[in-house]
Amino acid sequence: MSSKALAILHMAGLGIRFIFLLFLVKHDLPAVLGLYSIVSTIETIGVYVFGFEMHTFTGRRYARNPSRSRLAVLQRTHAHLLKLTLPMIVVVVPVVMWLLSVASEVVAVGAAVVIVAAAAILQETTRMTVLLNKPHASVQLTFFRSYAWHLISIALIAGTRISPVTAIFIPWMLSALACATYSLSLAEFRKIPSGRINWRYIRHGIFKARDYYFVAAANSVQQSLDRIIVQSLLGSSVLGIYTFFQSLASSIGGIVQSAVTNKYMMGILRAYTKPGPESRNLTRTVARKSLFCAALVGLALILAYYPMARVLNKPYVLSSFPIFLMILCAQLLLAWSQPYHLALYASHFDKLLRNIGLVSIIISLAGGVALAKLFGLVGVAMSVFGVALFLARMKYHTFKTALEKAQ
Repeated sequence: MSSKALAILHMAGLGIRFIFLLFLVKHDLPAVLGLYSIVSTIETIGVYVFGFEMHTFTGRRYARNPSRSRLAVLQRTHAHLLKLTLPMIVVVVPVVMWLLSVASEVVAVGAAVVIVAAAAILQETTRMTVLLNKPHASVQLTFFRSYAWHLISIALIAGTRISPVTAIFIPWMLSALACATYSLSLAEFRKIPSGRINWRYIRHGIFKARDYYFVAAANSVQQSLDRIIVQSLLGSSVLGIYTFFQSLASSIGGIVQSAVTNKYMMGILRAYTKPGPESRNLTRTVARKSLFCAALVGLALILAYYPMARVLNKPYVLSSFPIFLMILCAQLLLAWSQPYHLALYASHFDKLLRNIGLVSIIISLAGGVALAKLFGLVGVAMSVFGVALFLARMKYHTFKTALEKAQ
């Protein structure tokens, strides 16, 4: 598939998710949407927490000396790593759902375990497909795992008496399982000969990747803390309402990723193998293009908001425009700062990124809890915007100072 076709596929997926969210809001199912959101949050965090970011170690080793024999070692390493992470998921996911008071839905708990396990498998396999020169596979798998099943759920809720929870989580689970199984073939994991697991090599890789592991884990936790805070303090129904606004605004990140970031990502990573003025200029150019793209999408969402609110005919949608606007502005800042994050990552400033991420978690947790107790959802949105402003400012400042000084 061409890059344009992949972008269209990604846009179609976002459109399907948007229809799914509208459907649940229109049919007064905010609690179900909240449960869907919290499982999505656990999946997002789990992918990074359980994956140990081993790919940062193996990918960098392969980039230094690419060969078929080294690729085989990497495949074996990532396949064996799953034998560590999958049992952890089976134990940890139900405990986390119990702590978040969403363990009463047995179907959702069982499905969540499979969904997170499948996501962990896909995280390892899709990175291998890139090294195997199958870069388009990840976008295609994402479409079917994350978006296509929404249409089946809508049809089941609208046309049958199946409970909404079952109608959502069973198609989601089956789709995730099918995509994970297929991805094992794409990544050629089934061709790996059986043998003893080299735990020493895996431990070495985890240790080497530790700084960026904390960066990635901190980033995923920070981006999901708002939903965890809403679930813990305000409940699933309020989380469902918040998820609707948050998902609308976060579509900015997905579109910028497809239209701009993916196009220039490898260029930025390669540019910093020999850093200099050209690599810095490229980063600034991509940041400007990302901001322009994000602003266009944001403007379109703002213009569409009031017509959408009238169609839904839900008073809380119309009155919550300030919440939506704050979250949207936060997404603009994050989209603009992403190229600077890539530049710092490519330059191995893992410890700096880790420290920024850890501080952002502290700010997000303290600010989110305090403001949520004072102002409810408005306070959560204020916290999200404040943290995004902090992250964007710190990444740009670090890019200008530490990176340019190092070069």
